[in-house]
Amino acid sequence: MDIKNPEFNRKVEEIKTKVGPATLSINRIPDKTKKRFMQIAESEFCKDYGMTLKYLVDLRDGLMITPESRTIQEIFEKIDVLASEVSKLKAMAEEAPKENKVKLLSGKELNRRKQK
Repeated sequence: MDIKNPEFNRKVEEIKTKVGPATLSINRIPDKTKKRFMQIAESEFCKDYGMTLKYLVDLRDGLMITPESRTIQEIFEKIDVLASEVSKLKAMAEEAPKENKVKLLSGKELNRRKQK
């Protein structure tokens, strides 16, 4: 498309009016936070700061706690329960007898359990 084309310019203006003037100015951002935000925007959203902000807000809403929902303590307790369950499963897997397959000349396979 030709930028000098009036039809092109009309379509661009039409899109701008549909999107609306949604600007945001944020001051007093720590340098590390600003750099990290810009890195996320560049790597994940092609420098689209609006979508980056939306993603981060949605992520926060999914992870963070509101007063109506759970407390941080409850989440840590659930994480501890999950960690102990994983530890139990790992211990059970280590204790389970290992099978050792022996292949005979006839092609038949025998399963032998290793004794501890």
